[in-house]
Amino acid sequence: MRKIKITVYTQAYNTEKYLRACIESVLNQTYTDFEYFLIDNGSDDGTKSIIKEYSEKDKRIVPVYINENTVGLFAQNKHKFKGEYSTILDSDDWIEPTYLERLVTLAEETMSDIVTTGSLMHVEKTGEKFNRQIDNRFILEKKDFAVSFPLYHAFFRTMWGKLIKTEVVEKTHIKTAKETGILYGGDTIAAFAWLRNSNRICLDSSILHHYRIRSKSMSKKYDSRQSFSDVYLFNDAVSFLSQYGEISPCNMEFLYIVYANAVKDTLENIINSPLTENEKLSEYRKISERQLTKDAFRVKYEDVNNCRTALIAATIKSAAGLTEENEDFPAILSSLLPNCSNAVSAANAGLFIAVPDLRKPLVDDDKGGLLKELLKLISENRYVKQYNIPEMVHKLSAGNQLLSFISDSKFLRKHSDIYLMVWNNEFLNALTKMTEQLLGGARESEDYLQLYLSLSALLERADEFVFGKTKIAEFYFSKKRYDECRTAIADLSDMCVEDTPEIARIKEQLNIR
Repeated sequence: MRKIKITVYTQAYNTEKYLRACIESVLNQTYTDFEYFLIDNGSDDGTKSIIKEYSEKDKRIVPVYINENTVGLFAQNKHKFKGEYSTILDSDDWIEPTYLERLVTLAEETMSDIVTTGSLMHVEKTGEKFNRQIDNRFILEKKDFAVSFPLYHAFFRTMWGKLIKTEVVEKTHIKTAKETGILYGGDTIAAFAWLRNSNRICLDSSILHHYRIRSKSMSKKYDSRQSFSDVYLFNDAVSFLSQYGEISPCNMEFLYIVYANAVKDTLENIINSPLTENEKLSEYRKISERQLTKDAFRVKYEDVNNCRTALIAATIKSAAGLTEENEDFPAILSSLLPNCSNAVSAANAGLFIAVPDLRKPLVDDDKGGLLKELLKLISENRYVKQYNIPEMVHKLSAGNQLLSFISDSKFLRKHSDIYLMVWNNEFLNALTKMTEQLLGGARESEDYLQLYLSLSALLERADEFVFGKTKIAEFYFSKKRYDECRTAIADLSDMCVEDTPEIARIKEQLNIR
């Protein structure tokens, strides 16, 4: 039988600024039957001196000094633990005085292998505080680990904030970063490894742990293992849940949401890294074309949508900084925006940064909404000198038989309302408005008149079709396109239409009998 009830473990590397508060919080516990492993992991600041100072004052401290920063120290030291229970405390965090007493009491009362407490998060940079906590304490048996997965998942993403039976710690093999190939997420791998070897857990509603969220350098070179880590953690969770049979749709959706949040963090690191824009696009492409990402993006949830939006925004931003074409850019857009991707290129990516109103329809992959906003820019004569917006409109309407032939920028600027009516299948409204304009004496382009004829034919409006043929014959004549004019007049004759004075004049000049 063990003589010591609890082993507390803290591993420190260059945290002299925070270490005293951490150590004091342990030494001032109301529950005193513990040993305290304090590891200096090759620090080059005052960390080692602080550990030595406290270990000389309190014999419960077991100091360990490592000359060089080393991975896997916890695995090396766990077999030395004398406590019946173990708890891990990061060197920049601290615990409430009743932390050990509360958790060990609960562990014994509930006969749990793991007991967790809530945490108060302290954002160092802003002073903001927020809780990670549950409303009511609950106990879970192993058979219920899958059913209640979303309820406790957040508490098992970390090694800290929990008391664990040391026999569980000792018999659990935690894969090292060398074994997994991941850059981060080792805590989550460890916590779920412990859970695999546990039969009962207790989650307490208390908040007895304080976690310091420290500012991190944003200039570090991005490591592609981070993106791989997101996938690895997802697969590890799937493996864990698969022990209990088929994974429920609820749990699967939850895992997709967790993955999407992880990807969003990865994107932020890529954005703030010193990678070139081409290198960033290469990383974005790996993420966007991954089947897991595609599956996750099908989930209708705000966090997932935010991740997808962030990926699109990052892609657009990188493309706007290119000086030449990049093959990754269209591939990413094709994957994320199957409806609108053909209208976006590196040459016009800057437009989506300059005009906020374009972003929502783009992110929503709403072709009609994007078309409306682009036509608005054309009608207001905005950004048309910097970007070929008519070409973008033309590409969006490529599959529309009534509109795909229209490329005249003047038509788009002058008649964006008619264009939208046709796009929205408001054919009669469009035809009526065009008829009014032509009867009012408007002299319109060939695109306009061809659209008028197409609408008349589609709606089987004979009078308007004849009227349109007459107008296009006059148009061809005015442009000295006499062969086309003769064809149009012949069509009118085939329809046995009486000549208007203008057609009669044209026939006379062209010597048509």
